[in-house]
Amino acid sequence: MNCPDVNSVHNIKFLRKLNVKYRIDLDTLKNTLKQKKNLIKLKLQHIKQIDDRDWTKKHKDKVHCPHGILMDHSMKCSKCPGNTISRIRRKYYYDYKFLKEEVEIMEDQLIEIKKYINDINSRIRVCQRYSSTKCMCCLSKKKTLVKGCVNSHMFCEECMEDMCADGDSCKICETSIINRFCDICNDFKDNFVTDICENKHNMCLTCLYSMFTVDEDATCPFCRSEIIGFED
Repeated sequence: MNCPDVNSVHNIKFLRKLNVKYRIDLDTLKNTLKQKKNLIKLKLQHIKQIDDRDWTKKHKDKVHCPHGILMDHSMKCSKCPGNTISRIRRKYYYDYKFLKEEVEIMEDQLIEIKKYINDINSRIRVCQRYSSTKCMCCLSKKKTLVKGCVNSHMFCEECMEDMCADGDSCKICETSIINRFCDICNDFKDNFVTDICENKHNMCLTCLYSMFTVDEDATCPFCRSEIIGFED
């Protein structure tokens, strides 16, 4: 069973939809499993009926062959006259073994789906702890949160500035930070350009484009040195 990894998902709506989908799959599998088990019981009843009968005597009741035709003590079937009782019993036995293998596979799938649903529910509880107004680092409620990394971990501006100063990696998953603070427009941007000049100043690409739109020979707004390593 191929199930998506929920440990990196932070969208609660998506997780709930996934939960509903797999619960429907679970109910469908349970119903199919119940039908298969009933068929196994029926096959076993047919085998027992054949084994318990004394075929040297005449009986009022009759036995069903695999085609559903009633067979009397003469052991003949109108659809398969060549079939003997031993062949019919063997056919029932093979059907029983095949159904039993199917049931074992489906029971394993049932356990996997139940475990996956539990994982989804656990992930939903984790995501609910970090509501849309709560920073995932300091856990304090903030009006504005910034997406910190590709895994959609949300942080307040103060924690984002600390992470950028410490090592440019997310404190939750340790992946690279995708949004950085631009000192020109005073906002967090995902199109950040580093080392625009020899003094290694940084700014967002939007502000950089705006500068070159106004003046093709624009210099670094922090130290007025020549901008290097930038192609229009």
